[in-house]
Amino acid sequence: MGVLCGEMYIMSPGPYPVTITLTAQDRLDLEAVICKATSPQRDVFRARIVLLAAAGATNTEIAEELAYTRKTVRKWRGRFAEAGRAELVDAPRSGRPPIYDDTVRAHITALACELPVKHDLPLSPRLGNSFLRSLTDQRAASSEIERRFRVRS
Repeated sequence: MGVLCGEMYIMSPGPYPVTITLTAQDRLDLEAVICKATSPQRDVFRARIVLLAAAGATNTEIAEELAYTRKTVRKWRGRFAEAGRAELVDAPRSGRPPIYDDTVRAHITALACELPVKHDLPLSPRLGNSFLRSLTDQRAASSEIERRFRVRS
């Protein structure tokens, strides 16, 4: 919608941004993410968006201050408004599921930390493909095993 101002038709800026109200605990948690030196930068960025939004800044102001697009600011502001802090994490991505589960990976790691003679293997820095294949139910190519477990046969 627009407003007729004299002979000019002025467009309104659009819908108002979602209002963010933080609890004291939410504010402390978000500030802790920003101050922690080991926080991933994506989490720091999202926390800054929410804190600025809670302070009353518009999406445009936040985007200019953080040097990002309004679309990105609107996305994270809206996600926080919908479900709180839990919604600030990345959504699961599509892709091929892992071939080997954590159990197989843990088993191989445990075996790699033991002496080879305990399993009737020669003393060698390399694991054989037949040995790795025997640990898994699937039949995998040697290149796949090497890539997944970062070993050489």
